[in-house]
Order: sequence, then C-alpha cells, then structure tokens
Amino acid sequence: MKLSSFKYALTGAVLITGMSAMANVEMESPVYYGTAANPIDIGAADMPTLEIPTFNTSLGTLDSVLITLVANNSLESLAVNLGKATSYQNLSAAATVTISGPDGVSSSTSLSVGPTSGSIAAGSFTAPVAVTPASTSQSITKQFSVNDLSTYESTGNSTLDFLLHAALTDINNPTSGIALLNYGFDAFSYGSVEVDYTYSPLVAVPETGTRMAGLFALGFGFIAVCRSRVRCQ
Repeated sequence: MKLSSFKYALTGAVLITGMSAMANVEMESPVYYGTAANPIDIGAADMPTLEIPTFNTSLGTLDSVLITLVANNSLESLAVNLGKATSYQNLSAAATVTISGPDGVSSSTSLSVGPTSGSIAAGSFTAPVAVTPASTSQSITKQFSVNDLSTYESTGNSTLDFLLHAALTDINNPTSGIALLNYGFDAFSYGSVEVDYTYSPLVAVPETGTRMAGLFALGFGFIAVCRSRVRCQ
C-alpha cells in the first residue's frame, strides 16, 4: 500500500520588469496515514509506505525544506493463552514508536503500560485467546528544517520514503505458572507527514507588451494570487 498526495500553492506579489518576473512559491506535499477509528497496526503485513514527492529541480532553485511530523501513537500490553485457563500478575510493557525519513528526520514516542493483573480463558495453538489488559496513547508534533537540500531534490518525478517502526524496550513477564501463556505488545499510529518546499521558480523573460502591462499593473499595487491543487494516489 502506498500513501502519497500533492498540494501546490503559489502566493505572493508578482513583479514584472523589463528583465524578469519573480514570485515566492511554496509547494506542500502532505501524506496522511491511518485514522483515529482505524490506526495503522505497526509491524502488520499491510503496513503502508509513506511516500513524499521530491522537489523537481526543473521547477527552479530549492531555497528551503520544512518537514512537519504529526503522530498519534498508542501501545497495548498483550497476553496470549495457548493452554488452560489461568491468571497472571504484574504484566507490563514499554515500547518506542518512531517515524523517520531522510537526512536524520525522526520523531519518537516512548510509551509504557502496566503493571496489570487478571485472568485469561483457555486457548490452544489453533485457537489462541488474547487479551489486552492495558493501553496508553500520546500525540506528538515536530518540525524540522532540512540542512541537506539535495536529499530532497531530483531531476524528475521521484519520491522519498518515511517509515513507521515500533521497538519493545521492556516487558515484565508476570507470574502465571502456565508455560503456554505468552506476553507481548501491540503498537498503533495515525497522523501525517508534510514536506513544504520553498523555491525560486524558473521564469521566461516576458514580451514587450507583457512588460508594459506588468508595469501598468504594478503602478496600482497589483497582487496576484494563484492556488491550485493536484492529488495523486
């Protein structure tokens, strides 16, 4: 599964002279993953690839890159019974959920749950019984200004991958007395990755008639704003 989208916005005052035309241009590329009702199960087989479009250098000179990571992460402790009904005590787990991309861009959330105690019904290898005694969640937003602009540039239409990852940092195996009772964790996340490109566009020298019209408009404080949006799946 690949998640990607494009949004372009051109805003600013257009100054037309006898030599050139200049504008402040921003290109926003947000990608959204999961929802509050259906978050991404980190580590699942159908994990999406978060694809961010690179900046196409044919558009102009890249001046800056601003990345905004928004992540809503959650962690659940997990007990899975493959044998007879039993009880357990002091089940706890801790994990770190990370979203990362090129040039060292990374946002991590450390979560922990428990300790909890409880009971679990009988299960088997073909029909295991699982319970999630405790869960916790945390939201985080981080922004990064990229130092190596070339990492986010390409000469054509290309993409960069941002990855989701969850790593168990600690788990306390509770007392149960049943060898067929296993413990672990589940991690989930939903949010967005947005890359904002600011660049100086490549523009053609306007014709004589266009120059005169531009100068006439400039005298009246002409400001042009143009917005467009393109989405790609």
